[in-house]
Amino acid sequence: RRDGRRVEVVLGISPIRDGNGVVTGASIIAHDITQRKRAERYLHAEQTVTSILSESKTLAEAAPRVLQTVAECMRWEVAAFWLVDQKAHVLRRVADWHAVWADAFFIEALSQTTLLEAGVGIAGRTWSTGQPVWAAGLSIDGRNGQCSEAPSKGLHGGIGLPMRRGAEMVGVIEFYNHDLREPDALLLAALDNIACQVSQFSARHRTELALNASEEQFRQLADAMPQIVWT
Repeated sequence: RRDGRRVEVVLGISPIRDGNGVVTGASIIAHDITQRKRAERYLHAEQTVTSILSESKTLAEAAPRVLQTVAECMRWEVAAFWLVDQKAHVLRRVADWHAVWADAFFIEALSQTTLLEAGVGIAGRTWSTGQPVWAAGLSIDGRNGQCSEAPSKGLHGGIGLPMRRGAEMVGVIEFYNHDLREPDALLLAALDNIACQVSQFSARHRTELALNASEEQFRQLADAMPQIVWT
């Protein structure tokens, strides 16, 4: 487009002939199919995430693959996965992913942050508000690795997506990219569906861990008793 953004098109090319039938040129008609291709990528991302979660045994196993799938399908450069630590009241980064062409300085600065308090950064603001958060321009302070919203070179657009279990916030997924376009309804809907899948997987995994711990505790108790235990 005139603003420099690339679009996906289908080209129809027809020859232009003179009166003798000799080809003297070509007529090209381009149909913009960007929206259709975006919808296809988003659907592919949702389906792939479903498959990853069904194959994974733990969140630690699934999270990096989910981040990579979503980021690649939606053309984001950097992704991070945060879980809420209710006891410490902080966000803990449990996984991240970045494209090979991503800004190395940006990656290094982000990697220095493993804990976030409520309201700090995109992920912290997403956690505190419980709503998707979009920042059109982020710069990195090389001294402390913190993101700030300021006009400078190497700006990155960032979006934080809340993960909920009912009314409770359980985590945040965030993505970054050089493209500063604000996410539209189609993108937000796809991301929300993915976040719901991951939230359900996380809740199910926590329940299974709690059940296994309870069973193990009962087994140890039974083994330690001097008399025979009948169930």
